[in-house]
Amino acid sequence: FHACYFASFCRGRMNVIIPMGGLGSRFRKKGYNVPKPMVRVVGRPMIFWLLDNLSLEGQDTVWFGLSKELRDEHVFKQQVSNLLKGKVGVKFIDLEFDTRGAAETLFAILSQMDERELSRKTISLDCDTFYVTDVLGKFRQVAPGEGAIFVFEDAGSAPIYSYTVLDESGSAVRIAEKLKISNHANTGAYAFPSAKSLKDSCEKVIDSSVGNVGEYYTSSVVQQLLKDGIIVRGVHVDDFHCLGTPEQLDAFLALVADGSFIAPRRRFCFDLDNTLVTAPETPGDYTSVKPMHDNIAIVQQLHAAGQTIIIHTARRMRTHGGNVGAVIADIGAITIQTLKDFNIPYDELYFGKPYADVYVDDLAVNALDDPARDIGWVGSKAARSKDMEAVSNMPSRSSTTILIQDNTVMKCSNSGDLEGEIFFYKSMPESIRKYFPAYLHANTTQDERSARLDMSLVHGVPFSQLITHMVLTRSRLLMLISLLRTVHDCKCSSSAEAKKAMYLNYAVKTRERLDQYSESSIMTERASAAAKSIVGLLSRYESDDKGTWVDVIHGNPVLSNCLIDGRNEIKLIDMKGRLGKVLSLGGDENYDWAKILQSLYGYDFYVRGKVPTDQEESYLADLRECFFGEICDREDSKISRDDLKGLTAGLFLSLPPCHGEGSTVGQLSVDRACRLMEGSD
Repeated sequence: FHACYFASFCRGRMNVIIPMGGLGSRFRKKGYNVPKPMVRVVGRPMIFWLLDNLSLEGQDTVWFGLSKELRDEHVFKQQVSNLLKGKVGVKFIDLEFDTRGAAETLFAILSQMDERELSRKTISLDCDTFYVTDVLGKFRQVAPGEGAIFVFEDAGSAPIYSYTVLDESGSAVRIAEKLKISNHANTGAYAFPSAKSLKDSCEKVIDSSVGNVGEYYTSSVVQQLLKDGIIVRGVHVDDFHCLGTPEQLDAFLALVADGSFIAPRRRFCFDLDNTLVTAPETPGDYTSVKPMHDNIAIVQQLHAAGQTIIIHTARRMRTHGGNVGAVIADIGAITIQTLKDFNIPYDELYFGKPYADVYVDDLAVNALDDPARDIGWVGSKAARSKDMEAVSNMPSRSSTTILIQDNTVMKCSNSGDLEGEIFFYKSMPESIRKYFPAYLHANTTQDERSARLDMSLVHGVPFSQLITHMVLTRSRLLMLISLLRTVHDCKCSSSAEAKKAMYLNYAVKTRERLDQYSESSIMTERASAAAKSIVGLLSRYESDDKGTWVDVIHGNPVLSNCLIDGRNEIKLIDMKGRLGKVLSLGGDENYDWAKILQSLYGYDFYVRGKVPTDQEESYLADLRECFFGEICDREDSKISRDDLKGLTAGLFLSLPPCHGEGSTVGQLSVDRACRLMEGSD
């Protein structure tokens, strides 16, 4: 009984070995000054990309073989321990010499294992490759006593990997390094029935190949396993990324930059002066700073890829003796204007960085060296210029400025822009307050020209990020629809004046916007014909009284104003609170649905200067069918598809004055309005 229990217990555990004895010389030649596992990739060390994506279980042990450089010069052990502490076992094996290949490195690690550890299933993973596919889960499914080799299809002619020949049952019959014996290339993940079997094979390879460094590959160890009669299953993997050379790293970063791979959202904090802008050309006059284009391009690209941008500045801290309030009063407006003028996007802006002559920080990157390389971002100047052009086509829709301090958002603008939102916060029914940020405070200047609104900070991801990365699911869309219905179902008093103003957002508003760019080059013959049809439809919508009054609408639920937090709860921001010049919670519920539909027709792509690809258009069309099914196709639906498309076309037609007539947003919006009226959408 005890022997059977011991064998079963050990089969449930797994050794995960990550050798890191290589020198990383190719990265050194490119100017990287850290060992390869610690090279940052979108702000996070390479090794953590591997660890973050492993489905480790509590009984597993992760073994790290550390080079002397990695052990002595970097706090690697502490960082890894903090990540894995309490989750799995962690063992660090110091490699006191430069091993002559993976087999020798593995053997050095295996030699530190006891009998119990040697009996466990064992997998070896390269430190420079991470897997989206669950390779550990696939190995757990392999029968006891068998190994596994993870392969992908390589149709190229250059033999740059190791390759495996598989028989009809999917078992490996031969493996060779840098020799194209099949199209089954190996990913670098090799699994063994036990650490003991791996150790024995390593020893045989090392003993039979002394002086022949080329034979110390892990593939040679697997070939030895086959010679010993052990079955090794071929397991196909189609979702992994190798970052082992600077060229492979750059290729992966390009995927992140263009949205093909969605990297986890991380926080990047940039200083302002001498990082994004120069020191003032006129001492003390911060209006005389100049942009530092390369670093601004990095910020723009990171922000466009969904990363969080924080700007922290020590401006005037020495002048005002550390009084942050005085600093903001003195230099706040100029700083915000500078960010706007130089098209520097940000999510959070902090004043009050202590003034110092030298800053020492374990996460710091020298802004004047090669920040793109050191944070792990696209380094090509040509790539930066291309992406910068796309990002620069995202003009701000508002003169509103936002400051964040601790967990408070301070929104400042002219009183007219904020009046409706402040009214909404003060007047909304108690039953729906939980769906919005907490209202803290609002005030207006004595001359009533400016206003400020303070509310709680929502820690969430905008739906606009979800949709542009094609991760907004039907389920989440239905959650948003359900929440808006809850808002629409609220009952409260509404003035007769407000009800009379219900249609002011349609034909009247659209005509006013059209007048602002009627002479523009984007108002082509096609656009003029569409505009005439749209205004006619909106006028009939009003004259036929097709609107549905509800006591509460959001008024502007484009997806950038809908956030989902870590608890999968939705919060709504930037409510309208007015119809024309009339303050009102209520309005036509179909206006909210048209705003949602506007996003489902590509608005959030447009504001990023991007034309949706065919794949993205297909994705949006699928979401629209889900939306129409809920809003227009039910027995209790109050609006037809054609009418809702017409309202949405009016919204698109109204956008150019908000974003710039010649902007990408303006051009794409007018084109979408035309397509909606032509019936091609």
